[in-house]
Amino acid sequence: MGLHSGILDIGPNRIAYHETGTGRPLVVLHGWTMDHRSVVDIFEPAFDDRAGWRRIYLDLPGMGGSSPLPAGSNAQDMLETVEQAISALVGDASYALAGMSYGGYLAQGMVRRRPDAVLGLALVVPVMRAGERILPDPMKVRVSPDSEFTDPLSRQFRPFIVDEDPAVLERMRAEILPGVSVADHEFLEAFQATGYRLDDEAEPTVLDGPSVVIAGRHDTVVGYERASLLSQHLARGTVAVLAGGGHGVAHERPATVTALITDWIARLDPWLTSPPP
Repeated sequence: MGLHSGILDIGPNRIAYHETGTGRPLVVLHGWTMDHRSVVDIFEPAFDDRAGWRRIYLDLPGMGGSSPLPAGSNAQDMLETVEQAISALVGDASYALAGMSYGGYLAQGMVRRRPDAVLGLALVVPVMRAGERILPDPMKVRVSPDSEFTDPLSRQFRPFIVDEDPAVLERMRAEILPGVSVADHEFLEAFQATGYRLDDEAEPTVLDGPSVVIAGRHDTVVGYERASLLSQHLARGTVAVLAGGGHGVAHERPATVTALITDWIARLDPWLTSPPP
């Protein structure tokens, strides 16, 4: 699977994007400090036997190949930049939207901002309230010898996972570290300290189209309780809280996550062809 990459000039900002396939647009937003490489292998398996979708993976500002926002920018500015980038890529077309972690937080903001534009929504371990998180007690389902976490870059993953299978660590190294290594951490630290929260984060995310929410039962980074309540406002939503997974549940339970995303796309196809009244 090859990705075509390009750069958008959005005002003073340079936004990188990476896409594959043709058809209906699906826009995917990655998590904090990462880039598109952290989500490609989570979503692409759902399209192994399915055509008709153009998958667009954005690099958020200050991450991957995208430039940081101007000093003093906040989450509203980031959301506006993301919206402008999507508009530049898909025009007036409606699109499906997906996000992981902070990308899921921004995706919810997009739905609240433009519910008419979003056909369906997929959220993987989404941030729900930036400054007010309900977290479960830490736990592990498998502990790896310290030798598996000898290098500093691997040690940072340990709080994200509850299953310290070496294969989980290798997936995270391969898919997450490349983005982390090129992120503008000076910008991200300043942004997180002063502008990380969306003003309307407490408002419900309401969507009629098919959706899926995937949370880790043992996620001590964003929690799972508020994510599980999204079913109240997502009329055609599947909400799954997966045991045996933390904030890295997409890497700890990849087969289950792929099955849930594949089911979401399968539910979207007939909805787009003939939505019920």
